[in-house]
Amino acid sequence: MPRIIITAGPTSEPVDQVRRLTNFSTGSLGTQLAEAFTRSGHEVVLLRSLASTAPMPSGLNQVIPFETTDELANALQNQASLGAAAVCHAAAVSDFKPGGVFLSQSDGQLEELVEGKISSQLGNLMMKLIPCPKILPCLRDWFPESLLIGWKYEVEGDSQSLLTKVRHQLQHGRTNLCVLNGPALGKGFEVHGNGGLAPVKLDDHQALCEYLLSQVGTWKARPSYNGSHE
Repeated sequence: MPRIIITAGPTSEPVDQVRRLTNFSTGSLGTQLAEAFTRSGHEVVLLRSLASTAPMPSGLNQVIPFETTDELANALQNQASLGAAAVCHAAAVSDFKPGGVFLSQSDGQLEELVEGKISSQLGNLMMKLIPCPKILPCLRDWFPESLLIGWKYEVEGDSQSLLTKVRHQLQHGRTNLCVLNGPALGKGFEVHGNGGLAPVKLDDHQALCEYLLSQVGTWKARPSYNGSHE
């Protein structure tokens, strides 16, 4: 029974013990993918954010919770030794995490605040943002023979700039497929692949699930990754 790993929902990075920095994501797409692959007979491992608001999937035996980017990365690494026919990395991973919250002093110096719950009575504060480690480029090392599917959600840009971003992800993320969606694309999804695979436009979640199922079915016959998807 082919094993599929799917990530879903947003990562959340702590600002203090109460507040979080996160992405807007319900986890619904990853959840629907997990249910579709389960119905088709695959063994599905769903790594699902605790911040997901979509209903919990039905019929799954392996749902692993995560909160931060580091927790998601560790969960994926823990799955690597068992292998997977495909990894669908649909989680909305935060690009940044807090690197400290600061209060400006009268002399212009910044005082870092370390309270468990930073008081709103302090007035205007400054938060330092530092980049989160990228998970996608690590997946090829962790899952060298898997079909790797990444996501690219974009809110602005023309068709050429979107294509440039997709190609960058395919090359530097070493993925086989990139699912493009978001306001910049408009309705539906567009799936791009390595090796000259023509882009495929899909109208909704159901069509995307069916297409990815077909791609995983084809991939089982040729698991070795060579940098192309032909």
